Amino acid sequence: MDPISNYNNNNHMGMADPLLVVPMVWIDHIVALLSGAFPQPEGVTSETTPLRMFVLRVVRLSSTSLPTLVMAHVYLSRLVGALAKRTAAGPAARPQHHADAPHRVFLAALLVAAKLAHDPPSLPSGESVVSSASSSPMSNVAHESPATSAAALAAVCGGAYSPREVMAMERALCKALAHRLWVPAARLAEHVRGICAKAPVLAHYGGDALLAALEAELELSW
Repeated sequence: MDPISNYNNNNHMGMADPLLVVPMVWIDHIVALLSGAFPQPEGVTSETTPLRMFVLRVVRLSSTSLPTLVMAHVYLSRLVGALAKRTAAGPAARPQHHADAPHRVFLAALLVAAKLAHDPPSLPSGESVVSSASSSPMSNVAHESPATSAAALAAVCGGAYSPREVMAMERALCKALAHRLWVPAARLAEHVRGICAKAPVLAHYGGDALLAALEAELELSW
C-alpha cells in the first residue's frame, strides 16, 4: 500500500483523537490552496518532491495536530490574499517564485503555527507578534507539536532544507504578514466555519470537533 493510502486508512478508522490526527482531506485542502497560489509553469519539469507528498510527510513526521494545521491555514490564507492584491495591481507587482515556493511557504506557516500553539507561545526567532495577549490562543485545544524549531522541521524534510533555510522562510513569512501572527480562538473558530462551509467534507473529518473545542474554549474565557 502506498504511503498516502496507508496514512488515509489509519486516520479514518475512528480510533484516534479527531484533533490529534490530520485527515487526508485537510491535507488535500492545504495542497489545493498552495497550488492555486503558486501555479507551476506548463512544460516545466522539476525535481522537487510533489507538493502533496511533501505536505503529508511533514505533517506525519512532525506529529502536527489538526488545530495547528488550521492555524497554519490561517497564515497561508492571509498570504494568498496579499499575493492576490499584488496580482490585481499588475503582473509586474507579483514577485516570481521558484518551483518549491509552496513547499517553503507551507514549512514557514507550520513552524509559526506550532510555535504560537505553545503556552506560553514560543515566538518566531527574532520576531514579535502583534498582540497584547500573554498565553496561547489554543492553550486548551491544540496538542503541542514537537516541530517548534527550524532544526526539527528541517529534519523531517529529509535534508531538503537546512535549519538556516527554514529560519529564513519563517522570517520571510512573518515579514510578508506584517507580523500579524496572533489568531485568537474566536478568529480561529470563524476561520473553521468559513472553510467548512466551502468544503463541507472537512466538517465531518475533524472540523466539527475542532469547532466544538474552540467554542468550549470561548465559553471558559468569559
